[in-house]
Amino acid sequence: MGEAYLTAVSATGASGLVSLDYSCLLHLQGLGRAPSRDLKFYHLAEIMTRPDNPPSPA
Repeated sequence: MGEAYLTAVSATGASGLVSLDYSCLLHLQGLGRAPSRDLKFYHLAEIMTRPDNPPSPA
């Protein structure tokens, strides 16, 4: 299932993926370490706390 998911992600041309489920993310990251895949893996909290994110509207 993980390989099929990564194949689908790669087919979109995406450079990475974001997940809310940390265990799923770790599983996909382990499968995605193949040299033929150049994907980055992020938990949503990493994206939300990046300093370059604009502030939420008041």
